[in-house]
Amino acid sequence: MTWTPSENELTVITRIKSVQDKIAETSQVSIPSYEISQTVSKNDVPTYLTMGKNYYKDLSVEFEDLKVESIQLPQARAVTTAHIKATGADGQRNDEVIVLEFTLQKVDKKWQITEAKEVKVLEK
Repeated sequence: MTWTPSENELTVITRIKSVQDKIAETSQVSIPSYEISQTVSKNDVPTYLTMGKNYYKDLSVEFEDLKVESIQLPQARAVTTAHIKATGADGQRNDEVIVLEFTLQKVDKKWQITEAKEVKVLEK
């Protein structure tokens, strides 16, 4: 997912809807490195994404090596590495890599995210 200042409004709305469709009615989000720990309503996703888009001049989040670690229908758990590249409204660059674990629930033949949390990675 990439956001740039030059994107037209229809592209932004389409991207927000795509993300919203992947979220359960409520999801628990815990990302300590961004001081986030809260329950998020699916209906609030557009607000949060718009706030993020307005805070960053450029924002890119790429998920790498998504691995499903367990499936116990109707739930599954997946882990991925998120490469985040961002330029704040103040012009400061903030690039980082975090590992995220998702808990997924199968609803009406679609997988939806019910929890997203940062995984602490041990450094050598």
